[in-house]
Amino acid sequence: VTLLAAIMTCKPLRGGSKDPFPIERAMDWIKAALAIEPNPLSMIALASFLEICSGRLLHESKQEFVKLMVHLHNHYIPRSPPGTEFVKTRLEIVIDAVRTGKGDLLLPFIYNP
Repeated sequence: VTLLAAIMTCKPLRGGSKDPFPIERAMDWIKAALAIEPNPLSMIALASFLEICSGRLLHESKQEFVKLMVHLHNHYIPRSPPGTEFVKTRLEIVIDAVRTGKGDLLLPFIYNP
C-alpha cells in the first residue's frame, strides 16, 4: 500500500508516457477503502496510504479531499472496532493536519509542487 501511494504521489516525467497511476486514482482508492467495514488491517492500510498521499491530494483536489476527511472522521472512525486505538490516532493526525491547514507537513520529500 505504501509503495502504491508513493508511486501515485510522484509526478510523471515530462515528455514521458501517460502516467499509469495518476493521483486521481488515489481518491478512488480512498473511497473504496472507506466503503469497507473498518477492521485493523483495512485501517492500517488506509492510515499508511493517507500519510503518504494526503499532502499531494490536498494540493490537487482540496475540496473533494476535505469532504473525504470529514466523512472519515464522522462515519468511518466511529465504526472502528475495539483495539484499534493506535490506528485511530494515526488517522486523526492526518485529519487534523488537513482540517487545520497544515497539510503541507504531510508532503513527502518526493513531491515538489
